[in-house]
Amino acid sequence: MARPDQLLLMVFVYLIGVLAGTATYTVAPPSLVSVSVGFGVYLPIALSVHYANEYADYETDRLTTRTRFSGGSGAFDRLAIDRQLAKYATIGTGILGGVLITVGVVTGVVSLFSGVLLCTIALLGWGYSVGPYPLAWNGLGEIDNALLGGVLLPWYGLSIAVDGSVPITSVLFFVPFGCAVFCNLLATTWPDRQADAAVGKFTLATQWPSSSLKRMYFSGVLGIILTTALAIYIGGLPLFVAIGMLAVTPLLFWSARQYTAQESPFPTVFVMLLFVTTQVISWAYLCIIY
Repeated sequence: MARPDQLLLMVFVYLIGVLAGTATYTVAPPSLVSVSVGFGVYLPIALSVHYANEYADYETDRLTTRTRFSGGSGAFDRLAIDRQLAKYATIGTGILGGVLITVGVVTGVVSLFSGVLLCTIALLGWGYSVGPYPLAWNGLGEIDNALLGGVLLPWYGLSIAVDGSVPITSVLFFVPFGCAVFCNLLATTWPDRQADAAVGKFTLATQWPSSSLKRMYFSGVLGIILTTALAIYIGGLPLFVAIGMLAVTPLLFWSARQYTAQESPFPTVFVMLLFVTTQVISWAYLCIIY
C-alpha cells in the first residue's frame, strides 16, 4: 500500500530541513546516526498517515482513473487486499510511532521540540482523511497537506540537525515550499474530482469552478514569491537558496496555465520535484562551503 516514490520524496523533504539547519545554525554537522534516528522515528508516523489515507480513499480509488500522481496506490483492487488491513496498519504503525516518540524524548535521543512537531504532524496527517471532521473531505485538505508536507516535515528535519535548539523564525525557510505543495495538491486532486464528489469527498476541485481554481493556483505561485522575500528579511534565508527557489517559480506560471486544461497533474508535479531538487542542492552547497 505504501508508494515508494512518495516515501522517497519524504526522505528528500526531510533532508532539506537537515541541510538547512546544518548550513545556518550548527558549527559542526549532525551525525549520520542522529539524522537516521530522526527519520526512523518519523517513518512509522508517515506510514500510519499514508495507510489512513488509503483506508479513507477506498471508494474514491475504485471510481477514479489512477495515474502515477493521483488516484491512490490501487493496492486494494490490484492485489485483492482487504480494506481492513489498511485500518490495522494505520493503528499499528501509529502506536509504534507514538512509542518511538515517547522513548526518544524521555531518553533525550529526540528533543522535546522535535517530539511535539512529530505529534503535530501525526494529528494533521490523520486529520487529513479520518476522524470526526476529515479535512480532505471538507475543503481543507489542501491547506493541511501544504502545512504538513511543505512546512512541518522539513522544519522537523531542521530541529533534528540543531538538536531541538530551533529559532522560531526558521520556519519561514519552508513556507515557500508549502505554497508549492499547495499548488501541487490542487493539481493532483483535479483528476479525482468526479470520483471524490461521488463519495462525498469535497475537495476544492469538487466545489469550485475551474476559473476560481486557477486563480487560487496563481495565488499559490505569488505566495512563493512573497514568502521567499519574507523569509529573507525576517528569517535570514540565505540569498543563494532564495535565488534557487525563485529560478524555478516561473515554471509554475507555465504549469498554472496547464492546470484544469488537462487531466494530468504532471506539469505541476514536475515543477515541484524541481523545487525540491533545487533546495537540496542549494542547501547542500552551503553546507559544503561553510
